[in-house]
Amino acid sequence: MNLNSLTSANSYTSTFETCSGCTNQCEVRKFVFSNGNEFFSGNNCEKVYSNSGASRQRGINMFAEKYHRLFSNDRIRGIDLSTPLLTIGIPRGLGIYENFPFWQTLLAHCNIRPVLSATSNNSLYQKGLRSIMADNICFPAKLMHGHVINLVERKVDRILYPYVVYEHKEDINSGNSYNCPIVTGYSDVLKSSMETQKRYGIPLDNPSINFNDKALAHEAAKQYLTQLGVKNNVINKAFDAAWQAQHDYTQWLINRSRDILQHAISKQRMVIMLAARPYHIDPLIQHKIADAIADMDIDLITEHAAIIDGKEVFNTINALSQWAYPNRIFKAAYFVAQHHYPNIHYVELTSFGCGPDAFILDEVDSILRRAGKNLTLLKIDDVNNIGSLRLRIRSLVESVRQMPESNTRLHDSQPVTAATTKIFTSEDRRRTILAPYFAEGYSEFLTSLFHAAGYKLVCLPQGTQSDAETGLKFANNEICYPATIVVGSIMNALRSGLYDPDNTAVIITQTGGQCRASNYYSLIKNAMVNGGYAQIPLLSLALGSGVTSTQPGFTIDWKRLLRIVIHSIVFADCLNKLYFAAAPREKQQGAARQLRARYLETVQPLVRNKDYKGMKQLMKQAVSDFSDITQHKTVPQIGLVGEIYVKYNSFSHKNVVNWLVDEGVEVIPPALSGYFTTSFVARHVNRERHVRRETTPLWITDIIYRYIRHVMHSYEALCEPFPYFRPFSDIFHDAQLADKVVNLAGDFGEGWGIPAEISHLAATGINNVISLQPFGCIANHIISKGIEKRLKNLFPGLNLLFLDFDSSTSEANVYNRLHFMVQNAKIAQ
Repeated sequence: MNLNSLTSANSYTSTFETCSGCTNQCEVRKFVFSNGNEFFSGNNCEKVYSNSGASRQRGINMFAEKYHRLFSNDRIRGIDLSTPLLTIGIPRGLGIYENFPFWQTLLAHCNIRPVLSATSNNSLYQKGLRSIMADNICFPAKLMHGHVINLVERKVDRILYPYVVYEHKEDINSGNSYNCPIVTGYSDVLKSSMETQKRYGIPLDNPSINFNDKALAHEAAKQYLTQLGVKNNVINKAFDAAWQAQHDYTQWLINRSRDILQHAISKQRMVIMLAARPYHIDPLIQHKIADAIADMDIDLITEHAAIIDGKEVFNTINALSQWAYPNRIFKAAYFVAQHHYPNIHYVELTSFGCGPDAFILDEVDSILRRAGKNLTLLKIDDVNNIGSLRLRIRSLVESVRQMPESNTRLHDSQPVTAATTKIFTSEDRRRTILAPYFAEGYSEFLTSLFHAAGYKLVCLPQGTQSDAETGLKFANNEICYPATIVVGSIMNALRSGLYDPDNTAVIITQTGGQCRASNYYSLIKNAMVNGGYAQIPLLSLALGSGVTSTQPGFTIDWKRLLRIVIHSIVFADCLNKLYFAAAPREKQQGAARQLRARYLETVQPLVRNKDYKGMKQLMKQAVSDFSDITQHKTVPQIGLVGEIYVKYNSFSHKNVVNWLVDEGVEVIPPALSGYFTTSFVARHVNRERHVRRETTPLWITDIIYRYIRHVMHSYEALCEPFPYFRPFSDIFHDAQLADKVVNLAGDFGEGWGIPAEISHLAATGINNVISLQPFGCIANHIISKGIEKRLKNLFPGLNLLFLDFDSSTSEANVYNRLHFMVQNAKIAQ
């Protein structure tokens, strides 16, 4: 080709066109060169505008097939809905991407017309932006606001986004089948922030349901539908049809994934397992990365290919398998890692701000690396970065194509279990157990309580900046701040040389709920192994369901220990109540703090000896001493709520509470006993709303609760002479207040505890309240910041300040905001 030809080929004209291939309506620039060739830019996919030429081949895109199958009307096509009982709108987002066949079929068979919101697009997203309560929440959650607005515009009678705590547990070896807090509880945020009933006359229903128990799900569906006027016999038939429709859909996903893989193997084609949450098949959320993969002539399958064949993964990982969707992802990674076909590769989609993924990604990477494969991770949010995502995929493809075949074959691969820590046997009871510091005024009791249980425990000091920095080195940087501090404090203690590794163990609590805190255990275990301390046992103090002990030598006789634990917590609560009321009124600066420290030390021998009478006599003396140092005056009052670690731990909240005390404010934190007694309410809620079966009869747990209340009342009587003592609240009464704000079926973070605490404070005249939580805590977004509007509607004088903390939080910003809160409290005084 001569110079003139090159010059001629480089002259072109360009025009702009709008692609109508989907709802994104991309603006595409079309270049026409002088030689007749065309080129397109600005297209997010090559469905309509392609630069690949007419002869290009495309792979099979199971994301597209799954999307079409999920939202198909074929399963209800024969049902006459010409005169429906009512229309119910279903927002196309979050958990609906998992269970839409069930809800669509259930409603249709009850003569209720299901109306699905429109396909996601940027215009729909923009319409909901004003009601979003937090910028750091994930994009799929933000998108829900636009879908609710779309249903309002379509004038449906009601909107349904169910409160699904448990998904179907696909494998008995997994720990549990929770949804993440966002998928479960986001309806509470939508109800609070959007007020569809108040503004548009359209109720937003969020009935609780458990998809892991067919009988309970049936009762929950009946409870909801009878309120809408549907007869029981109709509900029974509709439920059976809906349950079958969901089963058929899931089975199709499994079979189709397997068929695509087998076809690819027979044709020696490249296959990508694109593991993701159900809602990631939304083209707007995943920015059509699935189309881009198929455009590269690669077959794409979903994690459903591994539902059956990946079940062995739970015997090889350290993570607690508590969430349904991540459990599938574990199995998908294991399936790819162990598969005999050399040309199957693993790619995972994750949303920015995804709480569970901060814990599971390291485990997924470990599963793949142990089998010689790599994790390709694609992070997605509301910013369309399809170019960089395509580049990541192309890099994977090219690296695989250049790799010698011998390096990719895994025909003889055997499962490799993750490295773990030593098992704690009966001979290890002599070891000193290290426990991370938790809460001021409470952690001081741990050593004595474990002594009463027959163990030697050392409670580590409060966290430091060094601990936070060490935690970032040994754990994923996107985990919550308390986890960072806890991991760092343990690793610094082990590296200090103060503890003999052969005579030391470490302990951490596990509640087994929806919150990611139960996975602190696996984080610490991985850190200990990577730090060279695998010979040290890691113990789990299991406090909830879904958590089983793997340490045969560590047992707690709770029947023998329960009474002293209850008395210790109530004693500590009362001592804190005395301290926080006395501190801003003390006659001599620092006297209240010194008194609290003295009584925390004096009570310990009484706890070790289970001297209940002595503890009450000591409390009586404490009341007298605190009264002596207190002057009678009115002071500003500020309530304190939040995530359990951050609100009680001074280092984690930048000494906010001590600063408020020094400013002359009476801080009113919740009693720790309230956190534990929420479980007594939860048992009643689980039964009444068909959320979960309780193995212990309610009459037994009710007796235990009455005993706890008896202990509280006995200490209240001792503290009554102190004029500023605030009595314990009744958790059942507080639950009634919280029920006006959130669904009580939640089992994440503090559950409904935070709205209950805020409501109780407001109902008793405390209108200035601070909520402290780790940055990015998705659980506390639901039950704190997310329901702010609803709380202020119920309590118009309420003044709420939300403070988030991590290792990079600006103290100047925190204290500037606190100054305004203090000024408001002083004015209210």
